[in-house]
Amino acid sequence: MPQILVIEDDEEVRSPITEFLVCEGYEVHEAENRIEGTTVFEEKDIDIVITDITMPSQHGVETIRALKERHPDLRAIAITGYHGSYNRLPAAELVGTRQTLVKLFTKEELLEAVNSVFDE
Repeated sequence: MPQILVIEDDEEVRSPITEFLVCEGYEVHEAENRIEGTTVFEEKDIDIVITDITMPSQHGVETIRALKERHPDLRAIAITGYHGSYNRLPAAELVGTRQTLVKLFTKEELLEAVNSVFDE
């Protein structure tokens, strides 16, 4: 069963993502910050990381970059709630994020992004 790691500091965002992906047949692991996420990533056979870009302890761009240094084939999806000048999605794309989503994305958009990454 494909495994997904969701790194998101806001439980009100993280939990619905997890519940939806579990219903779609994925095994989903959760982390609320980079440190927890890195630990889970190293302990499990993660296929895709979905990470928030703006988190208190470390931005998702740095999380993706750090994981890609150790795992160059990392498949990641970046999510953010910020638009305009605060939008860090272009930086996430530069470090190798395969898909990006802006909150509040739909379940269909999330599933499309996950399927697209798996199809690569």
